[in-house]
Amino acid sequence: MYNLIFCSMKKILIIVVSLLLIVSCGNNNKKSGTTAKLKEVTILLDWSVGSEHTFLYVGKKMDFFKDRGINLKIIQGTGSVESANMVDAKSTDFALCSGETALQSKAAENPRNIQVISVYYPNTPTVIFSLADKNIAKPNDLYGKSVGIMDGSSAFKNYVFFCKKNKIDRTKINEISTTGDIKEVIAQNSKLDAMVHFGYQHPLRLRLMNYEVNEIKLSDYDVQLFGLSLIAHTDLIEKNPALVRDVVQSIQKSIKYTIENPDEALTIFLDENPQSDREYAKSKLKWVNEFVLSGLSDNKIVGYQTEIGWGKTYEYLKSIDGIKREINLNGFFTNKFLGDSDEYKIQ
Repeated sequence: MYNLIFCSMKKILIIVVSLLLIVSCGNNNKKSGTTAKLKEVTILLDWSVGSEHTFLYVGKKMDFFKDRGINLKIIQGTGSVESANMVDAKSTDFALCSGETALQSKAAENPRNIQVISVYYPNTPTVIFSLADKNIAKPNDLYGKSVGIMDGSSAFKNYVFFCKKNKIDRTKINEISTTGDIKEVIAQNSKLDAMVHFGYQHPLRLRLMNYEVNEIKLSDYDVQLFGLSLIAHTDLIEKNPALVRDVVQSIQKSIKYTIENPDEALTIFLDENPQSDREYAKSKLKWVNEFVLSGLSDNKIVGYQTEIGWGKTYEYLKSIDGIKREINLNGFFTNKFLGDSDEYKIQ
């Protein structure tokens, strides 16, 4: 009798242990299966990492990408031209790229196979900045002054268009080629009265250094062109639209969260990029958030593009001989991957 009971208990114990092992293995497999399902996706930045890219780190931290089966890999860039070329070569899945460069690359004699799937900056961030004691506050104040330019840069091209659009006589301005270093403006023996640069860079740094700064924002003087955009290869868009949708909508949620929770977003960025200057990163993030908000259309959807906006960008490029062949703008950009429910809108 005792042996019978003992054997029965032994069998029950074996069954219980076996069941526990099965459940444990099942959970482990489930976890490893979830990891295995994540698809590595690369996104190339338009430049080196800065707090203007905070939204991507927020998206990773908050699992907006992971929730859609994406393991996002962020790659430092060296400029928008590289972004267009790398996407065209299929060396990266997605890239951040200035709108003008994306359009110029598509309209080149050797066109890049790219399409714009979101636009984040409603206009160019280019400004002509100067120390307040130079008394340069409006375009005509530039006459007789020395202005630093970076030949060949997008900021310089914006400046050329600005002068043409506003009938500014460049022969009355002493244009000096520079490296774009902030020290070229504030040095005691500086030959410059002003410099053409981006509003979220040098002007912010100077204010943090307690300088009073004047800015002529080109966007205030009829310079209209789309800025930071998201691009992908046309083959990827055609063959894997679900992935493109997931990336676009994950970024939408990331930008929305970044704008609505700026302090938390900044902490996330600095945790991932501890080498960054905290005060400058904070100042830049605030600038970028306000810039993105300033361009939101009536539908409040982040990333939304318009044919009018691209038409103005096209006009700009034609004026500086940046269009080498005519293209159909309708096929150059698309809004079809954008989420349009409240979870993607900034209220």
